[in-house]
Amino acid sequence: MKITNKEKLLSKSFKHKVNEEYKHKSSNEIAELLKVNKDFLSTEEWFILKAQTIAKYGCTCMRCKRKILNWTSINVDHIKPRKFYPHLSNDPDNLQILCGNCNKLKGNSHDIDYRGTKCQYS
Repeated sequence: MKITNKEKLLSKSFKHKVNEEYKHKSSNEIAELLKVNKDFLSTEEWFILKAQTIAKYGCTCMRCKRKILNWTSINVDHIKPRKFYPHLSNDPDNLQILCGNCNKLKGNSHDIDYRGTKCQYS
């Protein structure tokens, strides 16, 4: 999937906006701000970031190393879960590609980084 210049600009613009908005806030204040946006995964910014992550890493699960054939089955996972690290929600360095099964196994309570790991069929 190719990312357009418009998507790159929107992503940079949003990242700057997020950094400025959260710059002087405590983690509790950030968490409260993010609670307001319960539809985070439906936002344009998330869609663009998800597309950029898939373009960067491809369509292979980073945990089980299986090729994900259906685009809608690709899970872009937050390595450090949003519920504990809301300020990292839009950080591209906090994202990895997982298949649905591996994403369910990891859940949203663990901060496991599967990027660069060897095959783990457990």
